[in-house]
Amino acid sequence: MRNNTTALLIGMLSFLASAHGTPTKQIAVAPVEKDAGPILSFKNKQSSLEAGARGRSTFQTSDGFPVDKDGNVHSPEDSINHQFRIHADYKHTFGRYFWLEAHYEQDVYTGYSQALEQDPNLLPDRRFEKGQSEIRKANMSLRLGPIAIGGGINTSHWGLGLLANDGAHGWQHDNAYFTDPRSGDRVLRGYLLIGPLTDFKIAASIAYDSVIDDDILLEDDEAHQIIGALLLNPQGDRTAGIYVAHRTQENYTGEKTVITAIDAYGKWTQDIGNGLDFVAEMEAATIIGTTGLGASPEFEEHKVIQFGLASRVSLNGSKWGVVTDLAFASGDQNTDDEQINNFKADRNFEMGQLIFRTALTAISARAPITAANPELVGRPNADLDRIPTQGTVTNTLAIFPRVRWTPMGSLTLYGGPLFAFSSVPLLDPLNTKTGGGTPFNAYDAQAGRYLGTELNGGIRYTPEYAGVGFLLGLEIAYFTPGSAFEDVDGKRPDPISGGRAFVGVQL
Repeated sequence: MRNNTTALLIGMLSFLASAHGTPTKQIAVAPVEKDAGPILSFKNKQSSLEAGARGRSTFQTSDGFPVDKDGNVHSPEDSINHQFRIHADYKHTFGRYFWLEAHYEQDVYTGYSQALEQDPNLLPDRRFEKGQSEIRKANMSLRLGPIAIGGGINTSHWGLGLLANDGAHGWQHDNAYFTDPRSGDRVLRGYLLIGPLTDFKIAASIAYDSVIDDDILLEDDEAHQIIGALLLNPQGDRTAGIYVAHRTQENYTGEKTVITAIDAYGKWTQDIGNGLDFVAEMEAATIIGTTGLGASPEFEEHKVIQFGLASRVSLNGSKWGVVTDLAFASGDQNTDDEQINNFKADRNFEMGQLIFRTALTAISARAPITAANPELVGRPNADLDRIPTQGTVTNTLAIFPRVRWTPMGSLTLYGGPLFAFSSVPLLDPLNTKTGGGTPFNAYDAQAGRYLGTELNGGIRYTPEYAGVGFLLGLEIAYFTPGSAFEDVDGKRPDPISGGRAFVGVQL
């Protein structure tokens, strides 16, 4: 019920750069979706300028899912989500080790093309219930030898995007990732960077952020954070890093959340011969602190103790590959005790299409309605608007093995089964409270912890003509609910299916 303190979507580490790269690009240690080619390109002995654009539309649909013991069903509306993004990058060199860089990126339009007639909490991101425009980058940096200083609006990304995700790390030829990223974590940042230095290419930085927008920043909230970071070999295929971020967030009533996040990331790439590469990545985050959100007569302040982990292991060849994602997010089986334990990953960190983004989103969006009924619970707990998960990976242990096959350079088929468990039993606030504190799910039962099996399959065609990239894609999913969704009679919801289709162009 008080679960959004997890989100510390720390504006992290887009500022770590190598001696020959930009702060924004350098820290993107996972593959970034790239434009096919710039619309505008200019270069002379001292200056260079590139500008480009990308447009994408996604049609999404899925079956309905029962959300409570009374049999109420959430039936998602078919939706179309658009994104049109422009960017420009400028560099001016004054000398061999002295240069100035400037970056601009804007989503001219992002969000749904029509106002959906449903609770915004049922959307993967309620910020885009209606389309809008947002500036993602407007920043400058000055580099003098091993020292860089800069500031402005920037996006944040770290590692696999478990906590900080810029919304630009999506499907790539070698990751078979089921994702459709939107928006991203945006901050107004000032930073100082030193490095990389020595043969280990060590880079260290300190930054101050005023958070513009991220997953947990509700309307009228304010958040600020101080970050210290250390990274080895930022641009390399073998890299490791750690940061410590201290964040203070205050809501419109003056309730404060003060937390510290420690997040470590490592990547190892190995050529094993025969045209095959082995890649292993891991990110682990711990969050500790206090929050005044969700205060109750028993506890005016709560301790925050949360843990999340993500890993990706892949074997990549030119025509085929196998990849396995694993995610763990701690859960909270008691919303009335002193601690808040449920870790929530960034919404752009996706695992499949239906378990987290449809089934659990629908159930969690129903919970604030029932939990606020004064005839049943007396005085409702505060901050019920922070219950809905909105598609985040939370309270889970999930494993997602996949295979991909590229029969031709521009055509890729990919897919695999997602197996998901809850780290603690699913908990409905109302049913648990009226049941005396024992965890009961939305169907008023003490159920198991297997969330279910989701089969995912996709196909993408990504040709390029005359420097213009095109995208045609289709992803489908079939979800069979597990024991975690059983009711008092041991019955489970019927399987549901869904999917999304993509069309896009990159310049």
